[in-house]
Amino acid sequence: MATIRCRCCACREIFGTKTVEHYPFTLTTAKTINFCHGQHRSVPSLRRKVPEPFAEINPRDGESCGIHDGEKMRVETAVSAITVKAAFNPQLPEKIVRVMHGWWQGCPQLELPAYDPFSTAGANVNLIMKNDIIDPITGSVPHRSYPCRIARVEESGAAASQEEEGANDAAGFSIRLFDFALDQDLTKGI
Repeated sequence: MATIRCRCCACREIFGTKTVEHYPFTLTTAKTINFCHGQHRSVPSLRRKVPEPFAEINPRDGESCGIHDGEKMRVETAVSAITVKAAFNPQLPEKIVRVMHGWWQGCPQLELPAYDPFSTAGANVNLIMKNDIIDPITGSVPHRSYPCRIARVEESGAAASQEEEGANDAAGFSIRLFDFALDQDLTKGI
């Protein structure tokens, strides 16, 4: 078996060699021009254009992982996982996974579902990235260069067992969010 080589030496230093070998893809986030951050997915005229959450991958990566264009796929990091639709983009470099962020609202008028932001069956990309690696100057976190792996989601019981596996991670994440909110005095500066 060939050794997986990271394109960026800093990635190995930040995340560790073992993580990069277990998660050989690089996750990056983006937003579509149809929505404003996590808003407006409930607006029918906008949701018709982008009806469901997706991740773009190179078709060669899809082929090597047994994922077909338009199929459900799992994007997983050491933290947790999400479920999105695969969208092939031949212009995207190989080993890059580009996930659109902001998916949680439903669109009842089009009978399109909401997505649980704390579930591995949902599409909240923030769920699968830690915020413990912070640039000391800018305060930014690596939401554009996170190690991940991808896999086809089987429509049968496999998806349910994956959901159970990630449930603890998702619950822990929601608790951390809640604790963070309690530590903040949001009235200061108003």
